[in-house]
Amino acid sequence: MYQLAAGTLDPVAGIGDLLIVSNYAKVNPRNLVVAAFGESLLARRYNRIEAHPVIIFLTGQSVDPLALPEPIIASPESAKIKKVVGTVFAARALPTPALDVTREFVPLTDATGAAKILGGTRLFQVKGRSA
Repeated sequence: MYQLAAGTLDPVAGIGDLLIVSNYAKVNPRNLVVAAFGESLLARRYNRIEAHPVIIFLTGQSVDPLALPEPIIASPESAKIKKVVGTVFAARALPTPALDVTREFVPLTDATGAAKILGGTRLFQVKGRSA
């Protein structure tokens, strides 16, 4: 589980929210992902174009067009990518991560806050397309 440290997944998740990732889920085009690329940790949307299968595009999202991050263009082998399979809206319950321009997400170091939030919760699976 990671904590979002930048506004790159708005409006799906905001700064301070938790991202649940899978080590094994297949990453498909348009999925939300976390990626280690060079020295950067990115929280973006995964894009691929059939005309250029050797290139991936990691694009950010924002409700504010002026805050939209520049897309990252890479080869699939140059980035370690994990699919985001869920979010926990925890921004109000957990401390906001420190600002670091190379880290759009940070590992959750103290799980006690997340355990309090998740205690007694239920998990729902969405089938089909969600809006």
